[in-house]
Amino acid sequence: MDPQHITRLLTVTFESDNARRDAAEKALKQFSNQHGFCLVLLKIVCNGAVHKDVRKSAALYLKNRTKARKSLGKGRARAVWSFLSDSERLAIKAAMIKATVRLEGAVQRIMEDAVANIAFHDYPASWPQLDVELLACIKSQKQATMEAALHTLVQITKQFEFRFTDSGSELRAPVKSLVQTFMPVLAVLFRHLVTQNSTAAARMMTSIVKMYV
Repeated sequence: MDPQHITRLLTVTFESDNARRDAAEKALKQFSNQHGFCLVLLKIVCNGAVHKDVRKSAALYLKNRTKARKSLGKGRARAVWSFLSDSERLAIKAAMIKATVRLEGAVQRIMEDAVANIAFHDYPASWPQLDVELLACIKSQKQATMEAALHTLVQITKQFEFRFTDSGSELRAPVKSLVQTFMPVLAVLFRHLVTQNSTAAARMMTSIVKMYV
């Protein structure tokens, strides 16, 4: 699948010509069912040469594909994410965290949601590397990277916030992993941030508190 072609289609969706816009949206819908579409979207999001509005649109498509469900008939449905090939899912997960923390603004916020959507499906059993990569970002001592990682972690936590009371150990596994992996690190970081007199420290402390509440 050609990233440039998908980029052109996304660009056309911003045009005022209804016929061209509708045709582009239909073409994108057809491509969305093909192997590699989500991975191409991720490449477009990360391409700084592409207009920010188009990158935002690609991020929204990716976010929606990671949370969408496909009807199987008779009231049954499965997440679209589960229909992607193993190779595509692995490639996306391998690049998602590094890509997300390097982005800015609205595009970054959308991608944080996409990370959380994928975590809902795969964490922790099928995405153990998520812990490693987020911890590395939190410990990076780079303000922007730390803030993005913490905000992403908040979005992930929201996906599992109602599982604290679930009786099944399998359902509680994501919550247990998040608590054991991140809470000790966040406690130390919070104590350090309290001593800092900056708006960035305040923002990071806010994200940490959101993890607890």
